[in-house]
Amino acid sequence: MIFEVSGIYMVAVSILVFFTGYYVVHKVTLLQKYNIPEGVVGGIIFSTLFYILRSQFDIKVQFDNGLRDLFLMIFFCTVGMSAKFGLLVSGGKTLLKLIAVMIVFLIIQNATGVIVAKIIDAPLINGLIAGSITLAGGHGTAISWGKFFELHGYAGATEYGLISATIGLICGGVLGGPVAQGLIQKYQLVRGKYKKKNKETDGSKSRSKPQIERLATTFMIVLTAIFFVAVCIMLGEFVNIGLEAIGIVAPAYLSVLIIGIIFINSCGLFKINISPSLLNLFRDVSLQVFITMSMMLIDIEYLFNKQIYSILIIIAVQVVVIIIFARSVFFRFAGRDYDAASITAGFIGSGLGATPVGLANVDSLGRKYHSSAKALLIVPLLGSVFTDFFSAIVLQGFLYYVIDFVAK
Repeated sequence: MIFEVSGIYMVAVSILVFFTGYYVVHKVTLLQKYNIPEGVVGGIIFSTLFYILRSQFDIKVQFDNGLRDLFLMIFFCTVGMSAKFGLLVSGGKTLLKLIAVMIVFLIIQNATGVIVAKIIDAPLINGLIAGSITLAGGHGTAISWGKFFELHGYAGATEYGLISATIGLICGGVLGGPVAQGLIQKYQLVRGKYKKKNKETDGSKSRSKPQIERLATTFMIVLTAIFFVAVCIMLGEFVNIGLEAIGIVAPAYLSVLIIGIIFINSCGLFKINISPSLLNLFRDVSLQVFITMSMMLIDIEYLFNKQIYSILIIIAVQVVVIIIFARSVFFRFAGRDYDAASITAGFIGSGLGATPVGLANVDSLGRKYHSSAKALLIVPLLGSVFTDFFSAIVLQGFLYYVIDFVAK
């Protein structure tokens, strides 16, 4: 029996999944203390439930990813529309440093996988698969490289990669928060002025207006924000179509992000005023829905495989390596402040799992302390655009020099 979930049903299920994760996190002190994202917790619970329904009762739930991609576009659009010039300058400098750091890490991550595979007498290609291909790359990269390796005689490479990506995804969502929390406490990064304050806004002016006028003002503010978010997403899609026409392939969200940045920094010229708090609300809601949808689609079945023991050994070492690297190197180059701790949480989520997990870690910290606009700008760019590009280059070197396998 197959149930197809799409449209408004997909939204309802994903919100239910998030509420479940929220309830569990706030009932389990350890999860709350170490900032484990609610979407990750709820997603793991429901993906396990879906696996039980499929394996024990022959009930398969299929999801339509169209709305998930739309929420991703809304998130990146609002991130771009929050990136004023000052943030771009500050974030750009940090991003350039972290790109170099990321390249070093990708080399270390692949070297770790190959070395551990050799020690446990596993095929060296498995060590490479359990390196940047699946950990920094995620499930999509695992499938792409897996099919490539299988064409060259490495049977089961795709399945091995999917197992590794699934375990890495879970580890990234579980470990990013605790590491960032440790850095925040060690360096006392959250002091009085940085703590979240639940101050009520001064409503004296609004109270002097009739109720109907306040509602009309709010109505217009919301519609204006929705309109310009929609326009930026449409323009981004047009840019993507144009790039594809000339043979340039780029992530769909990248154009939307850039259009959002251009728009918000041009608003002053056209006297357009967009509510920053409303943009932040759109950003947070779309991010949570996207993360939850992504996590509940994990196929837990990959964990029940005879190859899992060798993968667990390799990934266990990879986890130790990324934690040491994140604390001793990455955090320092990110700036050694609260933003740096948030970016580090995102780095661990992206470096072990995928960009949505990194963003979930950043968002979880933001709701406990305060949101880091710098982290929300850097993590997706570093964890997706630049990591994918440089990972492919680093992998070519390992394929040729380390395991004597030339990619053609």
